[in-house]
Amino acid sequence: MFSDFLGEKYVIKYREVFLLLKFPEMIERYPDLLKILLESKRFSLETITQAQIKQMLRSKIPVAGVYLITDSEDRPLYVGRSKNLAQRIGRDHRSLNKNAANLTYRISIMNNISHKEARDYVFGDFFVRFLKVENEHDRTVFEVFVAMELDTPYNSFLEH
Repeated sequence: MFSDFLGEKYVIKYREVFLLLKFPEMIERYPDLLKILLESKRFSLETITQAQIKQMLRSKIPVAGVYLITDSEDRPLYVGRSKNLAQRIGRDHRSLNKNAANLTYRISIMNNISHKEARDYVFGDFFVRFLKVENEHDRTVFEVFVAMELDTPYNSFLEH
């Protein structure tokens, strides 16, 4: 049944049908989406909470998207994606667990400081913007597009 849809705009996944754009159609939209992301309001990572993000997104269920972390001078530092923006931004980046807070882990490694020092640095000086992106393929490719366009120093797309 799945092979009947190969090459079409539909992909069967977990018994659901998702409409997908072809790759050229997807990436054609990215410059405009990047502009929207860059022009969106930024919030201090130090003060924004998971509950506030849920309220801003006007949803009690998880909202997927892409987020951009910048410093106090608005220099792009890191792009991430999540199927639950409120949890990822409002909770995970506060973690001392390197798997949950990979930005602070990368900062600690690259600057030879402790994970806690890196986390304190992030929450004292960094800001976040986010954009709702529902389609998981779009989120994945858009994250890489933004990181490459903005040359974010803390993103790494090395294979594990």
